Amino acid sequence: MKRAPGLTLVEVLVAIAVVGVIVAVVSPLLITSMSGNASSRERTRAIGAAETWLDRYRALREPFPTTGSATYTYGYGFDFATDGVSAHSTDAAALNTQMQKYRSVIDVTRVSTGTSAVLWEIRANVWFRQGGEQHVELSTRVT
Repeated sequence: MKRAPGLTLVEVLVAIAVVGVIVAVVSPLLITSMSGNASSRERTRAIGAAETWLDRYRALREPFPTTGSATYTYGYGFDFATDGVSAHSTDAAALNTQMQKYRSVIDVTRVSTGTSAVLWEIRANVWFRQGGEQHVELSTRVT
């Protein structure tokens, strides 16, 4: 008697078991990779937010303190249109779009005063939520 074409039930079950084992082994690797990519993406965005703060100080668009130093804190969801800083009111839509998902602490410190210029150190700390709260810190000096 001639065998009918196709697969037997045993062959189908073995194939399903092999595919199941492969999926079970590869799935955690894919999940870990996707999580790492999301974390890296969010860290990159937070670095961009910190760089934006530093760029605003370099362009003299942020106020410098009248005393030797100051700390400016902006919490998650902060509305830049309502903080009374004129440069923030002008750029409120862009600042809200980029910064509201972060908590930012900007430290501005006078480093030295020369005959024609003042040297400031600006330190931008930006916190973000990605698998818990994480933090990036950038700094620059401005005259």
